[in-house]
Amino acid sequence: MKFKILLLTIFLTKLLIAQDNNYSAILINKETKKPIFGASITLEKNIICISDETGKIEFKTNIKNNEKYVKITHLSYETDSILINKLNDKPRKIKLIEKFTNLDEIAIIAKLKLPKKEIIKNAVKQFQISSRDKPYWASINYKQTLNYNAVPQAYYEMNGHAFMIGKKTNMALDPILIPNQIRRTKENEKITNLWNVKKNVELLKVGHDIARMNLSSFSCFKSTHPLSKSGSKSFEFKINNIETIYNEECYVIDFKQNRTIHKKRYLFNMNGQLWVSKKDFTLKKLNVGFDFDKIDYNQIEINYETINEIIYPSKIYTERFRYKNFNDINISNFIIKSSVIFNKIDIKERDNYRKIYPPYMLGFLTSNIYHDDYWKNYPILDEQYKKDVIQIIGNQNWNLAFLDGANEVQYNQNSIIDKGIKLYKKQNLDLLNRMKKDLNIEN
Repeated sequence: MKFKILLLTIFLTKLLIAQDNNYSAILINKETKKPIFGASITLEKNIICISDETGKIEFKTNIKNNEKYVKITHLSYETDSILINKLNDKPRKIKLIEKFTNLDEIAIIAKLKLPKKEIIKNAVKQFQISSRDKPYWASINYKQTLNYNAVPQAYYEMNGHAFMIGKKTNMALDPILIPNQIRRTKENEKITNLWNVKKNVELLKVGHDIARMNLSSFSCFKSTHPLSKSGSKSFEFKINNIETIYNEECYVIDFKQNRTIHKKRYLFNMNGQLWVSKKDFTLKKLNVGFDFDKIDYNQIEINYETINEIIYPSKIYTERFRYKNFNDINISNFIIKSSVIFNKIDIKERDNYRKIYPPYMLGFLTSNIYHDDYWKNYPILDEQYKKDVIQIIGNQNWNLAFLDGANEVQYNQNSIIDKGIKLYKKQNLDLLNRMKKDLNIEN
């Protein structure tokens, strides 16, 4: 009898440990007492949620050690941490210190030779001069993991080309991704249901569609850039510091949105930092966070390189947190992490074919066949992505896992995608041939 009771006790204990516990809190500005939107909550290096417009954070975890800390980060606030056991169903208020108001700008400006107004004016002017205004080709590597409730669910990677095409100075408005080689894991039904809220599209694999849309987040931000002529009027600026990056001294400039920005899509709560060359005011790096259309929150880090006095993005890292529910489907806590590395930029000017080629169809014409011999030369070196893949695949052989991912059906027949491919097949093949000709690619 005692033995049975002991077994029952052990079973109930394990059951309780395995259960998800609910945790919540309200984040507020220490000075203004206003709620803080867009703060990332990290547990064991994984983002588990983002604070909403009311400042509320809410997540579940079955973590066994309540002595662990969750980390609270926001581009505009000092980083903070709190013991997980201090969070419970009844939200407590956590006060964060705003960097923007806490900054001793007067002391910093006193060390500079130029006043802040002159620095911002020169940076805006240089951004207009150095921004690319003609389409161009770039060879890229794109990596992406889809996460739900802090657990990696699927991995997608492509080596290929991007046709950076748009209008005016925004050459990221309608980028066209042309994969050469793809490796991806299987996508479970949960992921496709969470993303595929438009039932008539009927995507069965969402990796490439999300990759295309992730670059659209960057392009939407690009059109309202804080250094653009019109965009700069929507921000407050403060000089934060002087730092050396890429062997060059740079002004570190904090910026904060002070009015709603509308460029066909609404952007809210935009804030971040700029690194601008002290020598010639060229933009070197940018970190930004913003709410996109009240659908998802984006955090983007962009590194720039200068070629023939024109700036190009060289690396874009994005964390996209989708928090709005669609059609009664709960897609909160759905996080997309991605990085784009521009390996080679072809600076030759190309004609703008934006109205001829549909940017959203081309990826579906390319092969998803996984070639092990090719990818042997491209091991996953980034520790975060490597960790995610290990967690997704588990004990399965990597090659077999990527083969399974490649063999999954990508879209349903008679769906919008299927009809679109048939409708635009000639234009897409024309663009493929144009790419091969422009870049001297034989196959």
